[in-house]
Amino acid sequence: MKKTIVISLVLLSIFLFAGCTKSTTPTTTTSTTSTTTTTAAAEFTINSSAFTNGSRIPTRNACTSVDPVNALDYSIPLSWFHTPAGTFSFVITMVDTTASYTHWLVTNIPGGTTSLVENASSTGLPAGSTEVQNDLSSGQYYGPAPPAGDPAHNYVTTIYALNVASITASNYAEILAAISGHVIASANITGTFSQ
Repeated sequence: MKKTIVISLVLLSIFLFAGCTKSTTPTTTTSTTSTTTTTAAAEFTINSSAFTNGSRIPTRNACTSVDPVNALDYSIPLSWFHTPAGTFSFVITMVDTTASYTHWLVTNIPGGTTSLVENASSTGLPAGSTEVQNDLSSGQYYGPAPPAGDPAHNYVTTIYALNVASITASNYAEILAAISGHVIASANITGTFSQ
């Protein structure tokens, strides 16, 4: 009987002690409904200081043929956040998905880069970056220029984080083939434009 009481007291004290201690190691879960402290990798994102996702791209970033006074054909400014571990380079593509037309293709952007300033296509991309021929047969940014009267076109700018330092490509199809199997993460922002 004494032995049973002692064992019961020991088990009770272990239970009470275990229930009152704080863990010094953070709990990691993948459930979004959990009430425990969670730690998760931040999502890779891209944005532009010129427009918000789904809104109109400013005229200054459009092709000069759209508005010879206000359209400057400046490449859009971009910033990206939460670069995934193991990223050695980035590729950026800007495609008019309404017309299936490429406007800007940049490869081999160094992995430590976090932004491109407005008009970087003309004023200078990070060292090692390469602009690839778009559908205008130009090796630099070509701003939005949908036909007059068309409904707004969607311009999707996508950034790809790659696990290789460089790729070789001379057009959009070759870029997609070259990055296949090397994309760690991607993110995009959509701007619209009409005239």
